[in-house]
Amino acid sequence: MGSATAITGSTILQVDKDQMVRLLHEQHALSDRFITHILARNIRIEED
Repeated sequence: MGSATAITGSTILQVDKDQMVRLLHEQHALSDRFITHILARNIRIEED
């Protein structure tokens, strides 16, 4: 875990692993966005 500081009003949502797995299977748009985010993050990390 890390920490962050918001510069605007924010709402933080914690999702249990089992619920996230279910959502990724049921919500194809969420799955696509999540995979895109993870791939972009991995590319940034590997560039460093």
